[in-house]
Amino acid sequence: MSSTFSANGDADIMLIRYNMDGSIDAGFGNAGTVITDLGNNESCYTAAFLPDGRFIIGGLSRDNNGSDFLLVRYNYDGTLDNGFSDGGFLKIDYVNEDFVQLIKIQDDGKIVFSGSIIEFPPDFSFVHFYGYIGRVNSNGTIDAGFGDNGKLVINSVENNYIGDMIIQPGNKIVFTRIENSGSNSQQGVIARLNTDGTFDNGFGQNGNVLTEGFGLLKLNDGKLINFGNHLNNKNNLDYFLSRLSQDGVLDPSFGTNGIATGTFTNLDNYVYPRILSGSKLLAHGSGVDEMGDNIGVIAKFNLEIEASVSCPVNKIVNTDNNVCNALVNGIDPIVTPNGTAVNYSLTGATTASGSGSVSGLNFNTGITTVTYTAANDATKSCSFTVTVNDNQAPAVNNLSVSPTSLWPANHKFSDVILNYSATDNCGIASIQVTVSSNEPIQSNEPEDQSPDWQIIDNNHIKLRAERLESGNGRIYTITIKATDLNGNQASSSATVTVPKSQGNTNESLKVSVSPNPSSDYFIVSVNSNSSDKITLRVIDNNGIIVSAINNVNSKKVFKLGESLKPGLYFVQAIQSGITKTIKVIKF
Repeated sequence: MSSTFSANGDADIMLIRYNMDGSIDAGFGNAGTVITDLGNNESCYTAAFLPDGRFIIGGLSRDNNGSDFLLVRYNYDGTLDNGFSDGGFLKIDYVNEDFVQLIKIQDDGKIVFSGSIIEFPPDFSFVHFYGYIGRVNSNGTIDAGFGDNGKLVINSVENNYIGDMIIQPGNKIVFTRIENSGSNSQQGVIARLNTDGTFDNGFGQNGNVLTEGFGLLKLNDGKLINFGNHLNNKNNLDYFLSRLSQDGVLDPSFGTNGIATGTFTNLDNYVYPRILSGSKLLAHGSGVDEMGDNIGVIAKFNLEIEASVSCPVNKIVNTDNNVCNALVNGIDPIVTPNGTAVNYSLTGATTASGSGSVSGLNFNTGITTVTYTAANDATKSCSFTVTVNDNQAPAVNNLSVSPTSLWPANHKFSDVILNYSATDNCGIASIQVTVSSNEPIQSNEPEDQSPDWQIIDNNHIKLRAERLESGNGRIYTITIKATDLNGNQASSSATVTVPKSQGNTNESLKVSVSPNPSSDYFIVSVNSNSSDKITLRVIDNNGIIVSAINNVNSKKVFKLGESLKPGLYFVQAIQSGITKTIKVIKF
């Protein structure tokens, strides 16, 4: 896009189109070139493209009276679009010198252009530069519903010009202007126009944002990038970047309180960012170093601090009391920058997904893999595991058997019913019933029979009513062992006796324990009027026999419990089917 001179010396518009490989597109105009002569000296400075491939160029048309705004619309093949204005082009004369600098297309097809006007009298007693924004309908006619009959002249100060312009959703127009004061200083201003061309006082602060930048870019999320130059304390120019919300509020997460400045060379810097690639902004420009040499600059800026997500180390915990899971804390992700939103997914023993941290969630027993992922960048993720172990043993409570004594000793099976409750925080996997006897299962006595017991189910067994003639009575010990889903076990025991003889049953069996409680050992005294032997044993709180002494004579004293750990125990004395139990405490 440039100008060429015709045979009569006038400047005409010249357009050349290239293929993507750099070769000239022969299907455009005359072998790739279009020359447009509109009768005067025409120059073009900017272009905008329509979705259907047509395009509009903007510039000026000059005659002996000065220059006019110029808009020309072309079809895709380079021919003039006769559906635009009068024959494909529109000239607008406002003051002495008028020219188009930027063109933007609204969503409704209307064409917004900005430019400058230069006003002066014949004697050149003054020269004023003003910014100008105009709008025409898609067919090239003036849009009288915009500003003052299709135009807005920025004449708040004597000299100003439009820097850049973008169209926001709803066809609001954001633009920058540079105002020159009488002291040769400049002030940048960002403003927004409503769709009718009036100033939008809801933008920035009372409709304006003061800035040092002249350029504008619109990000995909609607935020604005403003760029230009900043005069530093050495009176040199640094690059200037700021990021604003779509309503003109500085974004504090960008740079320092929304603004970033810096230098590529040691003196002046001029950069022109134009290409957006994800969260990167590419810029070209130039700089001046200490030697006064001009240096070309190509730069890439991060518009966002690159997100990172780090996970805590693997976590191992035990289940909470009386439940089969654990509330786990201290497993927040570490994110950069602070406040970066994350999503999570849980797989394995626990499955779930959501946003934020998983600290404070309940995890099932087993291994759960936790994955954190940055909400705005799925490539930034990390994983770790949470292992919940179940070390809580089940409980077997309230074990009782009926009957507790079998008579007569007729060598026949008798039914024995077991009553108890078995509970666990994660559930009972299995119950095992076992039976043992203090006498041999089979002896050489003539009437002895075997087996001595049968286990029908977990609540029903059969015991044989027999005992050795040479012994002092039989004691069957029935043990209930519960195993939970994670392999933890607990048991409880009860006894059923077959007395030596019914006549030897002695209700006068007495047992005493002292001291109780004790921190060392217990003195156990047994006393009975019967001559039958006594079995003495200690049972822990889970029903497990921890020590036993058989064939004890009556009227004996024993010292027990030196090696016991602190806890609750039961001392039992059994004689001829009679059981005496005393609860003792070791501390």
